[in-house]
Amino acid sequence: MSDQIPTFCYFMLPVLDRTLRPFVSPRLIAAGVGVALLAIVSVLPNYWAVTSWAVPQWSAQPVSIDDAPWRVWDITDVQFLRALR
Repeated sequence: MSDQIPTFCYFMLPVLDRTLRPFVSPRLIAAGVGVALLAIVSVLPNYWAVTSWAVPQWSAQPVSIDDAPWRVWDITDVQFLRALR
């Protein structure tokens, strides 16, 4: 669900544009820039996960995730950041 929040914000921009059209302000421009940044932050981990072989290997190496379930909560070895190692 958290990956979809920037998408929902993006689809709210036309609504804000129609309701605030006479009041275009720096605040509305800042909201658009903020939504764009959130979309980039949302897309990057997914891009890394799709284009890297290291991310799927996280489930098997160094120890299978089935044998060591504590690895899921280990913040020193996050699955989507494995591609950056």
